[in-house]
This record gives sequence, C-alpha cells and structure tokens, in this order.
Amino acid sequence: MGRYLHLQGKVYWAERNASGNPGPRRYLGNARSCSIETETNIIEHLESTSGLRIMDNRYQFGLKLNCTLEFDEYDKRNLALAIKGNFLDIAAGSVSSGENLPPNMVNGTYYRTRFGNISSLAITGFSSPGDYELEDAKAGRIRIKTNINTQPAVTYNYAAQTRIPALNDDDPPELWLEIDGINVAAQSKRVNVTIYRFAFNASESLMLLNDDPTMFTLKGAVLRDENYSTGTNYTNFGEYFNILEVE
Repeated sequence: MGRYLHLQGKVYWAERNASGNPGPRRYLGNARSCSIETETNIIEHLESTSGLRIMDNRYQFGLKLNCTLEFDEYDKRNLALAIKGNFLDIAAGSVSSGENLPPNMVNGTYYRTRFGNISSLAITGFSSPGDYELEDAKAGRIRIKTNINTQPAVTYNYAAQTRIPALNDDDPPELWLEIDGINVAAQSKRVNVTIYRFAFNASESLMLLNDDPTMFTLKGAVLRDENYSTGTNYTNFGEYFNILEVE
C-alpha cells in the first residue's frame, strides 16, 4: 500500500511578542493552501588551468525559506494582515459640523458621507425628498435632486463601524503559524506543522469584484528564530512535521 501525504486542516496564527513568543492564537478560517519553498544559492567554481573551464567545486552559499499562505475567509484581523493595515473600531457618533457638500452639485449627482451606516441626515437649507434623497444609508450615499451652488453643511448620526486603511502599518508583526493538518491520504492521521517566524508582504493582488470568492495571499520569508536551537527536537525555523499519531 502506498504512503501519501495530502494535508487539509486548520491554520492558526499569532503575533510574536518582543521575546519571540506567540501571543493568543487566532483561527485563520478556511485556508486553501500553505506551502514552503526552499531557495538555495549555489556557487559553482570553474577552473582556469586546463583550457576547458571544468567545474571543480560546487558549494552552498546561502539558504532562504519562503512561505505562501492562501485563505478566503476574512474578518478585520485577516484583512488587516492582507493589506498591511491597522484596523480601527469607530464608536457610534454624530457629525454636526465640518462636513460640507462639494461645490457645484447638480441634479443627478451623488455625495457620500465620511462615515457609513447613517441616520437623521440633514443638509442645511435643503429638504428631503424634494432637494435630496438618502439613497443608501449603509453606504451614506445621497442623491442630489436639485442644483446646489453653495457648500451647505451635512449633519447626521452614524453607527459603530470598522475601518482598515491599506498600507498604513509601518511596523507589521511577524507571525507564528500553526497548521493542524489531517492527512486524508493516510486514514486521516494528524500532522502538525509550526513556523516560528513568518515575515510577510502585503497581498500582491486583491480582487474586489469577481465571479469567485476573493482569495487573500500572504507571501514572505521564513526567518531563523534563535530562541530555538538546532538539534533532534527543533530547528531554527519550525517544527515541520510533528506526527501526532504513531504510524
């Protein structure tokens, strides 16, 4: 009978603290794939005495481990990882001043309020539904139904919401990854893979409108962690295969 490895399972991640230890683990959600790629730099030396330039030595000059993680479930923390942003939870509040319509609004144009999920909308000097209409309260989108040459104030209440600005995290965390794997090709035996230090890049592509569910991709490097010494139990990079059921 053949022995095969076909892992599926759950991925958990944690931010590493200043001591290199993982904080609270969080379930990533459905992960499509996770892979580790080894990149080896090789020096090949060619002698220069025979006239044939024969290779007389070959040695490893560097070793790099890359990791690619693909997942398709999002919450504010997962999305913040994908776009290297810091999410901001905004409490419910109101706008009573400081927000005005842009100049030269005409019939059939739109304005979107700075906050979403709004109520109690008012535009100073104009009335609804004759002059404007709150077309989408969730988006805060207002349809203008008359010509407005001034810049009247817009006031409203808004509910609690979350914002995740892209690429505003100038000190993104290093991650600790754990894969709780099930080898479906071997009677669903359990396999655990742990990566100690994953320094990731922002997603190279983020499909916003698509026929299929959006997939988030984190690519980066697996870095050496000197908290773990090499030996029979650990490496500096991770516990690649921890067979949880004796075979």
